[in-house]
Amino acid sequence: MVAKTERKGAETKPPTHFPGVAGAFVRVTMHNFMCHANAKVELGPRINYVTGENGSGKSAILTALAVALGAKMKSIGRSSTKSAKGMIKTGASFARVVVVISNDGEDAFKPDVFGRSITVEKVLNATGANSLKIKSESGETVGTRVDELNKLADHFCIDVDNPITVMTQDMAKKFLHTGDATKKYQFFIDATLLSDLMELQEIAKNKSNEMKDVLNEHLETIPKLREEVAELTHELHSFERVQELRSKAIDFRNRLAWSKVVEAEKKLEEEKEAQQVYVQKRGELQAKLGTAQATLEKAAIDNEEFGRQSEDFSRKLQELSAERRQAENERREAGRQLQKAETDKLSEETSVRKLSKRVSDTESKIQRSLEAQRGDTTETDRRLQKLSSNLVAAKAEIETCSGDIEKLKAGQEDKQRAQSNFARQKKFAENEINDIRKHISTLKQTSSNRLVLFGQQMPRLVDTVQRRLGEFSKPPIGPVGMHVTLKDQSWIVPVEEALGQSMTTFLVSSPKDMDKLRQISKECGMNNLSIQSVDFNRGRYNIPVEKVPNQTEFTSIESVLECKHDVVFNFLVDSAGIERAVLMKDEREARGMFYSGAAKQKQVAVAYTFHRKIFMTGQVVRDEAFKSYNQAQRLGTDPKAQIASMENRVKEKQSEIKLLSNDEAACMRAVKDIANMIKKKEAEFSTLNKNAQKAFSDLQQAKLDAEDSSGTGVDVSTLQEELDSLNVDLSKHQSSLKEAEFAFTQAKEAHDIAENVINEKLSLADSYKAEVEQYAKAMQKIDSERQKAEKQVETCVERLQQADNLIEDCETSIQAMKTECEELADKTKKEICDREVAEHAGDITLLPTQLQRLYEKTKESMKKEESRHKRPYEEVNDELSDRKRKLIKLEHGVESSKKIFQKLRVGVRKRRETMVTQARQTAANVSHRFNYHMQAKGQAGQIEVNYEESQLIIKLKDGTNTRAITDTRALSGGERSYSTLAFNLALGDESDSPFRAMDEFDVFMDAVNRRISMKTLLEFARSDNHSNKQFLFITPQDLSAINADDPDVKVQKMIAARPS
Repeated sequence: MVAKTERKGAETKPPTHFPGVAGAFVRVTMHNFMCHANAKVELGPRINYVTGENGSGKSAILTALAVALGAKMKSIGRSSTKSAKGMIKTGASFARVVVVISNDGEDAFKPDVFGRSITVEKVLNATGANSLKIKSESGETVGTRVDELNKLADHFCIDVDNPITVMTQDMAKKFLHTGDATKKYQFFIDATLLSDLMELQEIAKNKSNEMKDVLNEHLETIPKLREEVAELTHELHSFERVQELRSKAIDFRNRLAWSKVVEAEKKLEEEKEAQQVYVQKRGELQAKLGTAQATLEKAAIDNEEFGRQSEDFSRKLQELSAERRQAENERREAGRQLQKAETDKLSEETSVRKLSKRVSDTESKIQRSLEAQRGDTTETDRRLQKLSSNLVAAKAEIETCSGDIEKLKAGQEDKQRAQSNFARQKKFAENEINDIRKHISTLKQTSSNRLVLFGQQMPRLVDTVQRRLGEFSKPPIGPVGMHVTLKDQSWIVPVEEALGQSMTTFLVSSPKDMDKLRQISKECGMNNLSIQSVDFNRGRYNIPVEKVPNQTEFTSIESVLECKHDVVFNFLVDSAGIERAVLMKDEREARGMFYSGAAKQKQVAVAYTFHRKIFMTGQVVRDEAFKSYNQAQRLGTDPKAQIASMENRVKEKQSEIKLLSNDEAACMRAVKDIANMIKKKEAEFSTLNKNAQKAFSDLQQAKLDAEDSSGTGVDVSTLQEELDSLNVDLSKHQSSLKEAEFAFTQAKEAHDIAENVINEKLSLADSYKAEVEQYAKAMQKIDSERQKAEKQVETCVERLQQADNLIEDCETSIQAMKTECEELADKTKKEICDREVAEHAGDITLLPTQLQRLYEKTKESMKKEESRHKRPYEEVNDELSDRKRKLIKLEHGVESSKKIFQKLRVGVRKRRETMVTQARQTAANVSHRFNYHMQAKGQAGQIEVNYEESQLIIKLKDGTNTRAITDTRALSGGERSYSTLAFNLALGDESDSPFRAMDEFDVFMDAVNRRISMKTLLEFARSDNHSNKQFLFITPQDLSAINADDPDVKVQKMIAARPS
């Protein structure tokens, strides 16, 4: 039979797995199992409800799942015989259960072996010979052992014996009807896995007690051994004379044995001294070799440095040439300004001479007119003339002061502009330093991952894409810069400028993949990732030779790049035009090629020098500086060299900032000084203006007085007015003459400065040429030293090889002699005694032949003395030695065992403290969640766990009662069922199983309690903590309150089983 699903629509092929889900059950198939002859149940990935009348075989689904996953029979509780035979359908000889488990997504179990689904097939035989098969998605049998099934269940955290994972009908009814707090406690610790922790704690405690017993037993043995040692020692003391001779014989024997070792050691030391001589010579050769190699390295570094500096001076010579031409242009312009200023000055001088002559003539006329008049008017005329002169002088001073103020203000504005300019340059340099330091920091991180050169979040993005490759139709390629290699590092700056944003771009094969990658990039914090959809199936472009620049004449960017993928090459051709972009060292030659129109004929689209980008837009030639000059070089192979170069650039910028700060401070001081001077000049101007007004008033009053006294006086007055006008004009031209002289002086200074600049450039060019020649001579000298050092290195290497051979021969001989000495010493130590004992007995450097004679003589004397004793000395001595060894071994063992036992006791105590803390926290969490679920019915709930007495008490209180109910049997059937459900859900968060099942959870419930239970179950299953888990709820009741059209809900109705 097949369960009837409460969904409408066309039938589709049953799925073999749930996309992206691992550990959920897809299908359960039962054959001759319990009441089912043939039954198949399709489950959904989230919330499943199974309903049907009693006897329809609903509970058999859970039993089948438990049996397939290896549950214990006492946990299943569905067989009257408590064995597999009781689950075989009456009249059948076997039963088969097949469970399909989804195995897709990140948590899949061995996806390369099983694929996206795992099938567990369990066959129960009436004879008792049950079989197990674990199959892959393709149907291939991968495993047949129970331990393999246990590994599968452990991986998915599925424990079908845990009542929280699978709450069977019998278990639910048993919990409902029991009032025993001890059984509830056992249910609680089993469900929370605390029982396993307690069992492990008890095992550790027992081991500790066993060790304590063994230790006490050894402690009792030690005093007995000490008594035996004391008795044997006393007996041994009776052999005083024998012992004395024996001791003496033993000493001679020991010295004889170790004298042979000393003789071998002397030969070994002689060989070592010979080897040391060779080692010393070898050290001298190595020192010479190191000096020669250091000379070679220094020569290479100096040669590279001098070459670079020579190139720098050559480049500076080219720059000086351009600067000199600019200075010559400035000098010519200054010459023109000087000539103009000189002409203006001569013109004003001529005007001043003419006006001075006219003033003199007019003054003479006035003098003659005044002399012709009566003598009493002469004094008045002199007074008028003096006042008129005072007025003219006052006006001239006002003009001069006004001009000075204007010049000071102009100078102040110049200094303020210069100050602002220095401040802007300093800010720009500081920003450059910050940018360079950021790139230095990025380069330092490349030791762990070069991807940081393409963005701080790039490593995270690439790692995420690699883990989620299955979501793309084809694996994305990116960033592009990681798939490109630069063959010639000297072109790294212009090549990176040419590739630009293309280096951080990702390539995908379809718009769908582009949307998916865009989503992943946003999750990784890269909202503006550059993504391009390209054709992954197209091969590398075959570009005709006539469409690209001549490879013998030009170095194209394509020729210095090595692309790992054809897709990357095609993309760079399309986006950056690498096939028509060329690299040129001479900027003038590059510009000339575009100005002459030769670039178009030679198929050159753009030219890159070391610092400039030159191309044509329409009919206009564009020459632009690089935009990313100071950034970390992503195609660089030597981050340390880049870091050193950037740190030098930081030092240069810091020196530049220091000079700019000094210039800025100087301008600020100059602005302040000029402001003080302007203030003084303005006060002086105010005073001069007042004086001029007073002089004008005095002159007018004097003229009125003169007219009153002289009658007519018309001729003198007219001449005086003419003289005043001439004096005013003369004053203006004199001021203009001063300005012209000042302009002439300024132009002369500018011309001299330009001349000096040209001379300085020429002098500097000469010094640069001298430096280049000096570097060339130094490079020749370095080359000579290099050749000499190479010969010395070759000689040292050859002699070192000879020394190594001699040292190796000596080492071989030494090792053989050392081994012989060690073996002889070990043998002597094991069979005779320790070296210290022999040395304490006497001189062991004597010849072995001498010691041999002394030893034999002593042994003869000892035998004569022993003949007088009944018990042999050896017997007593051996027995004493045996007891001493046992005593020492036992004492050492006991001491070590005490330390280990102490550590074990501390570990057991700490483990128990941790377990108690965990148990209390678990009880508090379960009580809190139980109260939360009981609040859905307007009740309060509390779980009290007494770990000392192994009891669990459930307390319930509603809004009307003030007294808590502790015996759930006092509740109605529906209330008892709901409290059981709430307790089960409270324990649910303690389980990591991806699957939860409850059989007849609503037993004895009325309609109200069932509706609240349904709502509570749905909220629990849809909570954030359980949004990725599968649930199976079995009930014989009506499920009309459940919306079977919800996408995460699947409702199935079991049809009553019919006889097969």
